[in-house]
Amino acid sequence: MHKIALMVSNLCTLGGTERVTANLSQALSKWYECHVITLWNDGTYAYQLDPAVHLFNLYQQKRRLRAMAVDGTLRIRKYLKEQGIEVLIVVGRNNGLLPLFVGLCSSTRLIYCEHNSVSSWRFYKETLKQRVHRHLLQFLLYHVPDCVVTLTEKDLAFYKDASVRSERIYNALDDKLLAEKAVYHPEAKKLLTIARIDYQKGLEYMVKVAKRVLVRHPDWIWDVWGGGDDAPYERKIKSLIHENGLDGRLQLKGASSCAYDLYDQYGVFVLTSRYEGLPMVLLEAKAKKLPSVSFDIHSGPSDIIRDGVDGYLVKPFDVDEMAEKISDLIEHPALRQQFSDAAWGNLDQFREETIISQWIELINDTLKAGGGNPLD
Repeated sequence: MHKIALMVSNLCTLGGTERVTANLSQALSKWYECHVITLWNDGTYAYQLDPAVHLFNLYQQKRRLRAMAVDGTLRIRKYLKEQGIEVLIVVGRNNGLLPLFVGLCSSTRLIYCEHNSVSSWRFYKETLKQRVHRHLLQFLLYHVPDCVVTLTEKDLAFYKDASVRSERIYNALDDKLLAEKAVYHPEAKKLLTIARIDYQKGLEYMVKVAKRVLVRHPDWIWDVWGGGDDAPYERKIKSLIHENGLDGRLQLKGASSCAYDLYDQYGVFVLTSRYEGLPMVLLEAKAKKLPSVSFDIHSGPSDIIRDGVDGYLVKPFDVDEMAEKISDLIEHPALRQQFSDAAWGNLDQFREETIISQWIELINDTLKAGGGNPLD
């Protein structure tokens, strides 16, 4: 049996990258001896791995990436060699340059997965050091991996001139979400957002939208589920909620370990992110037959929501238009039901069976390029 490993920064955080890593490793473990490498884990896991998956933590506590540059690279390389790992799949840029350095000095084949939008850096004021780091990372991504995998067609176009192979493979929906046909409850007068409490998720826009929507519809509330470690940003959002008179109506509920069970309690899902890769929460909302409204940001939502069919795509950061689209759904229960009924119309391309077959094909090709015998 061929040996592969997935690498992620950690499994302690409730987030899309971590959930995708756990689900993908479990699915691929049916075909390969599968390992998961984390940069750090303190033993408090947000996602449990399948017993068939081997877990290796580089460190027990979080460290700065630059502090791991040499030692971390050597530890990863040693583990890959000792375990006979043939293909390393790196999930997300939060791993920094370490796996790319490993790719330069190891015979293990390297697949690098973009988990977020390649344009996300435009939303931050970079220091000179950060700009240099980004350009170095991008240069290596253009030349070192055997393949770069993106989550959307828009991001795939970014790699059209790269010297490495590039592919688009969606994140797979957890089969558990499709095991039982979801039942939508149009009488639920609650809006739902599931997001980390940080700048990427654009919660300032959410407060502005909520001010317009909830004043107009006093019998509705808006719940936001998700944790985060950006305390200043969270304080800012709480202050904005209070200043706009939304206490008790726009509620930060904190993290939930059973997010799948939340969707059934709500009438509309809303995403206000500045940028995304392929937002799993939108896929999960769709699987739960929940109508969704999202900013039509660079990549992600337009791959999932069919505008006017099962949800609404809104011009990025246009809070007035978003408020109108949400109000349209609130005021027309029959339309919400219509969108709900159409939600499963494009789900086949996100089913685990479809996605895993694409991964197996890519891993086979990578093994073949490395001189290994691909899986039959």
